[in-house]
Amino acid sequence: MSWKRLRPGVLIRYVNLRSASTGQNIVKSSYPSVPIPSTSFPGYVLSAIKKYAANNRTAFICAEDNKPVTYKNIVDSAYALATFLSKNGFHEGVASAVLPNNSEFSSLFLGVTLNRGILTSVSPVSTEYELLNHFLDSEARLVITNQQSLQKVLKAAHKCPSIKMILCMDTEQTAALPSRVHNWKDIMETTPDNNFTPPQVDADKEPVFMPYSSGTCGTPKGVMLTHRNMIAMMNIFMSLFGSDTVGYRRFG
Repeated sequence: MSWKRLRPGVLIRYVNLRSASTGQNIVKSSYPSVPIPSTSFPGYVLSAIKKYAANNRTAFICAEDNKPVTYKNIVDSAYALATFLSKNGFHEGVASAVLPNNSEFSSLFLGVTLNRGILTSVSPVSTEYELLNHFLDSEARLVITNQQSLQKVLKAAHKCPSIKMILCMDTEQTAALPSRVHNWKDIMETTPDNNFTPPQVDADKEPVFMPYSSGTCGTPKGVMLTHRNMIAMMNIFMSLFGSDTVGYRRFG
């Protein structure tokens, strides 16, 4: 075991081992392992937060609009979206979020992935050309955006045959929308099926989230994170800070 100094005042402890079978060096943490159940990420998250939903406990406060979001809000909105998507034929595939930071992201993530979807995202300040490249590369079937970005999303989506449906936030319920574009507010009024059963997934192999690189050294590339990756990351966080951590989370 040794210590490595990254910068003044910061020491990282690590252990070097050598694999008997391959002869390669293995870097092993000196901290204990965390449990990583082989299950779906949205199902795992929802089963954990439902216990807080009954007493209307606040999950976070969005810095963009100072809006408190409760665990019940997250659960109900996630199941409302999942129910709507299932009824409209989205059962798997990639959903691309073209959105600024907002308080709906957690529900959006869970609602999409409850249907075995893979969520990816792209900056709302992207050009039509950049959006098109992102949609084509990710083979997006669903796009979630807002009124401000809708027109350039529509232009890019017109050249991307894989896109079947677009959801638009920040739109008045009385507003007329183009075909295949659905109003987010209408979707949130869908009666949620709280008994919605997440599909069986291969947690080790199936991706659930696909962030894209910045493209600094070339075309942006998708990084596929599996259900197991996401659960491991969450459980590592909880092992350090506790499963009942409460704090102000800044969005924006």
